[in-house]
Formats: sequence, C-alpha cells, structure tokens
Amino acid sequence: MKRLPLFVCLGLLLLVVTVIPVTASPEIYSISPATAPNTGDVTVTITGTGFNSQSTVFVAANSTGSVIHGTVVSWSPTSITCTFSLNGQTPAKFNVVVNSPLTDPTGHLWPQDNGFLSDAFEIYQGTGMTAMTTTAPVATTVPETTPLPTTAATVQKTVSPLGTELGIIAILGTALLLIKRK
Repeated sequence: MKRLPLFVCLGLLLLVVTVIPVTASPEIYSISPATAPNTGDVTVTITGTGFNSQSTVFVAANSTGSVIHGTVVSWSPTSITCTFSLNGQTPAKFNVVVNSPLTDPTGHLWPQDNGFLSDAFEIYQGTGMTAMTTTAPVATTVPETTPLPTTAATVQKTVSPLGTELGIIAILGTALLLIKRK
C-alpha cells in the first residue's frame, strides 16, 4: 500500500518524459532590422530561443496574404540570420515565423514547431533609382558633325510620356543601361 504512490509518481514521470519534446518550442524576441524597402534583398537577424539546424523562417502579412520565405545564412540556438528577397513586394506589416522541427528521443518527428512574433517586420515603398540592363544592340542618334570615338559612351536624356526621366547610356553601341528616377 505504501508503494502505490511511488509507482504512480514513476509512471507519471515516464509518461511526461516520453510525450514532451526535449527541446523547447522556438520563441522569437526580436528581428533587426525591423523595416526594409521593397527594392531588393535584406538580411535580418532574429533573436530568441529554440532554433536548430532545420529551422526555417518566413514572414506573412495579414493584410495582403503575402508569404515571403527567407534563406537561412547562419543559426545558433538563440539567433538566426537570413535573407529575404523583397523586390516588388507590397508594403505591409508582417508577422515573423520561425519553424524549428525536431525529433524527440523516441524518434517521433515534430515537423511544425513554430515561434511567432506579430507585426514585427514592415516592408515600405522604396525610393531611388532602379537600374535595368540589356545587351541588345543600341541605335543612337549622333549629329554628323560630332564623330563618335570607338571608346566613348553616348549619353542621351529622354522624358517618357508619363513624365518619368530616363537616362540612356550607349557604350560602343552594344549595351544599354536605363536608369529610372522614381
């Protein structure tokens, strides 16, 4: 009779050890930088706990439904550095999510073990110049009185019908660089 409570306690302890994963679920404390323009890639560092070598990162916007997956560059149990491609993304606030799947000591895989930080990252409308290149041959108009040296570049300024200023640079007649001012 005196041993019954001891067996009950041991039984409960065994049950707890086999059901609860060894590693705690990921928890996110912060992301830095917390804002970025929608004009290219951004590398961020996420701090928290419970990260592992299988961790993946994504941001999700409630307002637009957009999900952007990051590429993990480095990780530790308390930090993940990853890169997001934000070019052309709609400006919005995003939730940050880290998924750190794990396998417990009994071999059971826990594929969805997420940490979540609400509205922690914001993409804003970027400004500045955007460059596009092409290697198609370029036809330029040069006055007959101005000879074009074989090593020179020709610069021509054009205004589009929408009033956008475009700078066109032709180098040796083989490359074209358009610089658009927003």
